[in-house]
Amino acid sequence: MIDGSIRSSDLLVRFGGDEFLVTTLETDLKECENLISRINNLLADWNRAHRFPDPGLSVSIGCAIFEKGKDLMDVIREADASMYRNKAKKLEGVG
Repeated sequence: MIDGSIRSSDLLVRFGGDEFLVTTLETDLKECENLISRINNLLADWNRAHRFPDPGLSVSIGCAIFEKGKDLMDVIREADASMYRNKAKKLEGVG
């Protein structure tokens, strides 16, 4: 599902047990939000097609932008923290 949401120039890797990392080139926050929206829309379509009851399957996604001078692991930690904030909002019923 995720691989159908990314560009051919993007890289999708499994980063942990249930965590995946997508690296993209020349992407800003707006493009990151668009990617997240595409993934969420595909997941909603999948839930409808498979008649999953509410809330169905869901994902929590974080985003961070790598900039010159940043440490790659710091950017990954930033994205991870963003994902956990997203997850907490869902648990609170906000997102």
